[in-house]
Amino acid sequence: MMFDPENEEIENESHAASDPSAEADTPSDAHAETADQEAIDVDAEASEDSETTENPAEQAEEAPEEVEPLQLQLIRLQADFENFRKRTTREKATCTQQSLEGLMDTVLPALDSFDLGLNTAGQQEANASVVEGFTMVHQQLMDAFRKYGLKGIECVGIEFDPERHEAVNRMASEDVATDHILYEVRRGYELGDKLLRASQVVVSTGSADAANDTAEETSDA
Repeated sequence: MMFDPENEEIENESHAASDPSAEADTPSDAHAETADQEAIDVDAEASEDSETTENPAEQAEEAPEEVEPLQLQLIRLQADFENFRKRTTREKATCTQQSLEGLMDTVLPALDSFDLGLNTAGQQEANASVVEGFTMVHQQLMDAFRKYGLKGIECVGIEFDPERHEAVNRMASEDVATDHILYEVRRGYELGDKLLRASQVVVSTGSADAANDTAEETSDA
């Protein structure tokens, strides 16, 4: 008996038509696989949501550890700035003081000449109006310098102070006590609280009799 392909196809088609369960099984299996895949996706999303929910709590716990170093850095920055400000202010004051000292050292010889000229004019009985005019100019200059801290050292009649006075001579005096300043040779000056130049003075040894007694006691010893 010979095999007929056409008859075989007809028989297969008739068998498929007579058995509908063969075609019905395929859609149900596909639906089941789709449902399983959706369930897997839902579980994955739920797992991701749970991880996302846990992250903020972990970040909240880690936040203080990150904020504290920032606060310490801010405190250090403020301290550094305060130290810088104080150092700058101190250096500025030192520079200003040194500049003033240099300026006053340059001016003092001119003031000495001014004082000497006024004293000489007074001794020579110069024109009173002229002397008065120069005295006023001298006072104006001293007032201007005084604003920057320069002031003369008053010394005549007070006790000799080796820290502020320089003795150039000693003389007997009936009017001035021993070791007190008899008169001033060159005026001394202070700039603020700092001694700029000591006063050159003549110191009294007391009365002539007292000075002779002291000299005799010294020679006998």
